[in-house]
Amino acid sequence: MTPDAQERNRASQIEATRATLISSTSHAVDEIDKVAAAAAERADELRPRVDTTDPAHLARTAQAWEYNIAPMLAAGRHWMDILRITSEDDLLAIERFAPNWIRANRPPLESEAEITALRVEVANRYATAATDPAVRAAMQAVRDTNTVLDVTRQIAARAANARSASDVASIEVTAILHAHELGVSPSEEHDV
Repeated sequence: MTPDAQERNRASQIEATRATLISSTSHAVDEIDKVAAAAAERADELRPRVDTTDPAHLARTAQAWEYNIAPMLAAGRHWMDILRITSEDDLLAIERFAPNWIRANRPPLESEAEITALRVEVANRYATAATDPAVRAAMQAVRDTNTVLDVTRQIAARAANARSASDVASIEVTAILHAHELGVSPSEEHDV
C-alpha cells in the first residue's frame, strides 16, 4: 500500500470512529436525558413545598427567612455559603423569598441567571438536607443523573469537534475513565 493510500485509509478509519463516537454519544445523551427527566419528575412529586394554606408553615418559612437567611445576606454571605448550612425550612424560605430579594438587589440582567442557578443549587441541597429519606434519594438521583448528563454532553461536544486520531483516542479514554468513575461499563470499544 502506498503512503498516500495508507494516509487515506487512516483518515477513513478516523472518520468512521469519529462518526461512531458522535452517534453513540448522541444516543447516550438522548437516553440519559430521558432518565434525568424521569428522575426530576419523581423528585418533583416528593420534594417539600411551601403549603400556602397552612398559616404555621407560612410563619415557619417567614421566620426562617427573617432570622436565618436575611441576616446572612445582609452580612454579605454568598448563596453557596448559606446553602451549606441550611435546614429544610431554610430551603423552603429561600424558594419562597429569594427570587424577589434577588430581583430587588441585583441588576436585571444578572437577576434571572442568579435565580435559575439558585434553584438548581437548592434542589441539589435537598439531596442532603431533606428530612425524608425518599426525598433525599430522589434528589440525589436528580443530581447524579444531571452529572452524568453533563459529562456525556461534554464528551459528545468533543466528539463532534474531533479532527485527528489523537483527538478520537483522547475522547475514548476520557469516556472510559468517566464511565468507570460513574460505575458504568462502556458497551463498545473502538480501535484507532
